[in-house]
Amino acid sequence: MCIRDRYMGNRRLVYRAVSVNLDDSNHAIINYYQTGVRNFTVFACLQMMKPLLSEKSFAYLRTQKQLGYIVSSGIFSYNLIDGAFVLIEGSAAPPDQMNKDIEDFLTVFQTKLENLDEKELQHMKDAVIQTIEQNGKSNEQRTERYWSDILQGEINVGTIDALKAKVPTITKQTLLQVYRQVFQQDVRKLSIQVFSQKYYISNMKSLSDSLLPREILLTDFQQLNMLKRFPPYSEYIGDVSASL
Repeated sequence: MCIRDRYMGNRRLVYRAVSVNLDDSNHAIINYYQTGVRNFTVFACLQMMKPLLSEKSFAYLRTQKQLGYIVSSGIFSYNLIDGAFVLIEGSAAPPDQMNKDIEDFLTVFQTKLENLDEKELQHMKDAVIQTIEQNGKSNEQRTERYWSDILQGEINVGTIDALKAKVPTITKQTLLQVYRQVFQQDVRKLSIQVFSQKYYISNMKSLSDSLLPREILLTDFQQLNMLKRFPPYSEYIGDVSASL
């Protein structure tokens, strides 16, 4: 099942599972923050934040908190449905604690964005533009890029050109506004938490008290499967075009 095209609504959903390997002491979590049907202002902001988000999440969650041997973050895009994610795998802390630490990091990261100067903001823009230009110097590269987009559900092959045009227009105020909308105000979150068997058996009774404020626990995988799908691309293409 692809969760990326499911409509989260303004909800903070949590799904918990248990590792199938009894001898594995590792836990894992992925927090997915859905931004919804593509808006190119939001999409440009996500692309600009992506390298810094990856760097700072690793420094905070891996180096400082030492939560796991795998820490990564990035952008999910599927069929013009966008979102960001943070992933951790390790045995130092259970997923419910990892979830709290991810939310703490997002608060710390907002402070970093608030303190950006114009030089740093321009560097973020230049990095996106440079990546686009490096990946599209030849017809072969552009063809490969478009096919890659199509295979991942990115059926609007004009995305790259629209992104390149939008990035230079992004201000610091816009960047902060989008960040607050996605991660604080209009939060559409799905946290998938996988516990080691031994930890879950020992702590299952107390886990119900470990949800963060406004989080909703999904007790069955079918509840994920029953989440409403976004309409087909053809039904919202007009809205996407308007967001340019």
